[in-house]
Amino acid sequence: MKYKSINKDIAIIAILALCMAIGSYLLSGWLNDQMQNTLVWVSDRWFDADIDRIYLLMTDRLSDGYDRSSTHPLFSIIAYPTMQAMTSILGIGPPRALRLIIAISAALWIVCLYSTMRLIDCKKFDATVFSILAASSSSSIFWFAVPETFAMGSISILVSLVFIAFTRFRKINWIWYIPLNIFTLSITITNWMAGITVTYIKLPFRKFIVTSVLALTVVLCLWLIQSAMFPYAHQLIPNESRFMLTAAAGGVLNSVKAIFAHSMIAPALSLRGGGVILSFQGAALGSGSVWGAIALIPWILLLCLGVRSFFIAHIDPSFRLALVIILVGQVILHLIYGNEAFLYSLHFLPLIIIFASLTTLTRYRKVALVLALLLIPLAFMNNGAQFKKSGICLGKLRLQKALSEDEQKMLKDSPMGFDSKYRCGI
Repeated sequence: MKYKSINKDIAIIAILALCMAIGSYLLSGWLNDQMQNTLVWVSDRWFDADIDRIYLLMTDRLSDGYDRSSTHPLFSIIAYPTMQAMTSILGIGPPRALRLIIAISAALWIVCLYSTMRLIDCKKFDATVFSILAASSSSSIFWFAVPETFAMGSISILVSLVFIAFTRFRKINWIWYIPLNIFTLSITITNWMAGITVTYIKLPFRKFIVTSVLALTVVLCLWLIQSAMFPYAHQLIPNESRFMLTAAAGGVLNSVKAIFAHSMIAPALSLRGGGVILSFQGAALGSGSVWGAIALIPWILLLCLGVRSFFIAHIDPSFRLALVIILVGQVILHLIYGNEAFLYSLHFLPLIIIFASLTTLTRYRKVALVLALLLIPLAFMNNGAQFKKSGICLGKLRLQKALSEDEQKMLKDSPMGFDSKYRCGI
């Protein structure tokens, strides 16, 4: 029976991963078409994402984009060889290889998410439903269509949760906590909170200190090797003060909405930064469409049930503690950091989904499943429509930039959607 159960899990995981990878590959292809095959050269316009910098990090060893290595310590030494291997082995160009890497990341992400929920005793059906719910989120749809560090960063957080959930079944030698800490630290420096939290909870204090120091030492050694390979990857101490409590974020309340609502249900699109940057920051809840407004109801109810279930669900105490510490840490970080909280949503949305899935471990299971099953189609319709609108708008902004001033004036009143200031009409 146990063997058959594992086989069923493997089959579900394979289907989820395949669907996620195909969906990601198609979305990135459609978005690239809107940009007339120039998506990899977009800078900041897609919700502040550094798409062009990430592309150069993965394709050009001499790019000056490596100066962000202080916040993404080992991303370069991981991403660049991966891209070179993909292009060499498959014989395809970097843009297509990049889309495949994004698709693989999406598949790994949903595998980790499903595995986490199964390890905390969610039923197969329940874990599948909440995995599909996560896939229907605006975070998933918008960020598995473009190259960014957040997909891999999100995977590193989920691996930490898989790790601590697995310790309920088998004791893990403390040595394995070292690669866990290396991985969580290497992609995005603030995500080390996940590795540190799991290590602190599960190991004695002395081993926690030794593990943390060894992991940091390994990362620093690899960083020195990376600095030799990539001439611009030499900044060690991050200076991120300019991104703290910025005026562009519009206050903590806007970030709260982005974290708990916009990450699941895309709101109405707006433009900021002189009308050239797509943004959800500051948008009204459920303003994306009538489907989005309706979707808010089951989503809010799921979150409320998740809060109650956190205290009454029968889960391993160490997992409960790790989940709340990492989630609270991510929320606090993104309340004060960045111009566009939605940009970082892949770091906290899966944590919120897992938090909501705890309801399936209580007597409110059927209620949670009904709410999730109602929310999935609503979220897909709203988020798909908003993604399409955002992609078309990005294409118009690209066209606007390519046109001369006289050509922009000729298009002012055309169906292309430029307003009187020659910006993308939304």
